[in-house]
Amino acid sequence: MRLERRDSVAWIVFERPEARNAMTLEMRARLLELLAEAEADADAAAIVVAGAGEHFCGGGDIASLAELGDAWDGRTRTATAGALVSGVLHAEKPTIAIARGSVVGLGVSLFCACDLRLAGEDARFQAGFPGVGLIPDGGLLYLLPRLIGWGRARDWMLLGRPIDAPAAVAWGLASEAVASGSLAARAAEIGERLAGLSAQALAQTKAG
Repeated sequence: MRLERRDSVAWIVFERPEARNAMTLEMRARLLELLAEAEADADAAAIVVAGAGEHFCGGGDIASLAELGDAWDGRTRTATAGALVSGVLHAEKPTIAIARGSVVGLGVSLFCACDLRLAGEDARFQAGFPGVGLIPDGGLLYLLPRLIGWGRARDWMLLGRPIDAPAAVAWGLASEAVASGSLAARAAEIGERLAGLSAQALAQTKAG
């Protein structure tokens, strides 16, 4: 994970491209730390959440499931997913997700938690949880129906089929589709627009 500021926008980047940025427990904890740092940066008007390389986030680190000792370990793992998504959802500063490639499982939860959600033309979204014997975590059961509707959310989560960027926009999952090579520029453009608005008004609008 890394945090950097580009002009008036703080960028939080998942840096595990060799694993499609699948989130380890350590990455989840670090994301919360970086969120707090970005929120405390008085010169940052917005926060971009992005993945390094060609993918946004391939979900939780499934390989680490083998390390679970008992059911309590599983509850702890689920709690960390909920905490990090809640941190993104309740950030005072506007959050902008930019997604390329794989957006799966917990990656979908994180994407949904952001205020503005840009999908690259190569993005593929998949809830994916039942396919690996898990129930949706990271608040997806709460967030997804509010974005795309209860019936469509249930259908998509149960069947686990992937959808592309145009479908994500049509459903309301993504705010807009953007050429993959233009995602960073579009996020920066939105960030500059937000920088010209009242930070207090933006925070209160989000809180409402």
